[in-house]
Order: sequence, then structure tokens, then C-alpha cells
Amino acid sequence: MKKFFFIACMTGLCGLWTVETQANLVPAIKTAVATQAHGFDHQKLMDEIMANNQTAVREMIKSKDYDPNYLFSDGKSYFDGVMTFDNCEMAAILLASGISTNLKTSGNQTIAEKITRSDSLCLKKLLTKYTGK
Repeated sequence: MKKFFFIACMTGLCGLWTVETQANLVPAIKTAVATQAHGFDHQKLMDEIMANNQTAVREMIKSKDYDPNYLFSDGKSYFDGVMTFDNCEMAAILLASGISTNLKTSGNQTIAEKITRSDSLCLKKLLTKYTGK
């Protein structure tokens, strides 16, 4: 099979790829575009959550385009970032911003189910505070 090379510039990603490489990049580019829907950079918010930058997270969730229940293409939510490090301070910020504990995320579990199954007493207390359960 003959390979073709082409130069492509799409969403700021420029480079020289084979047709095979391009086929693998298209899903990644679609994800990058989707995470910036309506001018809000969902991936940047997740990065700030993972970096525990509470000031930046508080500023970003003030945006009118912020969707607390946004799901990434892999089914993860912002709260999955909190669960990774058992970060109670960030969990409180997200719960106060209106994230639904009934949101089904990766693994087909709700946020409430993930918290209930975790070993984190702090997250369990927050769940009780924000849901009354």
C-alpha cells in the first residue's frame, strides 16, 4: 500500500503525518475541540483540579459556560479528578458549584456511589452535607 504524506493544520495542531497517523489523530482532535465547547476549556479546568489550584478553579467555575456535570469522552467527570487524590477541599468546591452526585460517570457509577465505596471519611461527610444522605 502506498503511503501518502500531507501537512495538516487543524485547531492549532500542525504537522506532517501519514494517512495511518491521521486516522489515529482525528479522535484526539475531536476530543480537544469538544473540551473547549462554547469557549470554555474543560480540560484546563480538569488540569487545575488535578494541580489543586483552588483559586483558578474557583475563577473558572464562575464562567457562564461552566457545566458542573460535563463528561469527558472517556466518561470521566471533574469529580474523578478529586477522587484520584482524595482531595476534600476541591470536592467541596465542586459540590458547592452544583455538580450532581447522581451523575453517572466512568464505570457506570454515580459520584455518590464512588464516594460511598471509597475509604475517604472526608468525602463521605461532604456527601452527607450536600445531599443529606
